Amino acid sequence: MHTSIPELKKLSLLFIEDKMTVQQKMNEMLSIFFGRVLIANNGEEALMLLQMNHIDLVLSDIEMPIMDGVTLVKTLRLLNNKVPFIMLSSFSDQDTLLDATNAGIDDYIVKPIQLDNLIQTFLKVLMLEPPQA
Repeated sequence: MHTSIPELKKLSLLFIEDKMTVQQKMNEMLSIFFGRVLIANNGEEALMLLQMNHIDLVLSDIEMPIMDGVTLVKTLRLLNNKVPFIMLSSFSDQDTLLDATNAGIDDYIVKPIQLDNLIQTFLKVLMLEPPQA
């Protein structure tokens, strides 16, 4: 196990996903690594949770009802919220992903999610990973 992984237990993560089955499975897995996992169904709910809670990291799907992930990150950056933001994307979302990158995401993960890739991305974005030589 990577020596920085226990550091994640000190942090809170906001996971944004509109599909309940994905929410449940990801919540179980994310709760193993993070001390606190909050769940939102869309960007609007996520904004409320971000305003009411201390969040260390956001993991968000792109396509959601009410407010999508790209609109959410654009809104956060306009509010000067610099919380690290990781976007989940499928290969078919390349144009949307480019828009998200320009809006201020810190990184993205292509679906289907590989656990090793997910953890490495968390550590990199949170700067818990030593720099590559």
